Amino acid sequence: MKNFSRGSILSGVVLSVMASSVIAADTTEEQFDPEAFFKQGMKEREEGAPYKSIESFQTILSNKPALHRARLELAVAYMQTLQYQEAEQQAQAVLDDPQTPPSVRVSILAFLAQLKKDAEQLIPQHDHKFNLSAGILFDSNVNVGPSS
Repeated sequence: MKNFSRGSILSGVVLSVMASSVIAADTTEEQFDPEAFFKQGMKEREEGAPYKSIESFQTILSNKPALHRARLELAVAYMQTLQYQEAEQQAQAVLDDPQTPPSVRVSILAFLAQLKKDAEQLIPQHDHKFNLSAGILFDSNVNVGPSS
């Protein structure tokens, strides 16, 4: 009987710990409002604070990685901060999803083309120009010669 009560107490403690962790996870999900973070990120980006908006969109994606709208807005924020590789990765992740509608795919492809164009313009252009001239000069004026 003593072993049975220890086992039941131990299993009761384990179950209560598991239940409290599940309840804590549920309350965390209830407290997270992706729409509030999304609005905040959009506002920050419009106000000229793209780094803050990146943080807001990353917060959304760390909690809800399937929200592609936030991922696309994160790509735009990365583009504004000249982080072209990160922007391409985020846009490509949405493009690779088979659930993405065709109209959105067209927009993403246009975004990726613009991204590539902007990245190429950022690369410093090396333009070397050399001028070389050669010639032979003949002067028949004796007054120009040496004074010896």
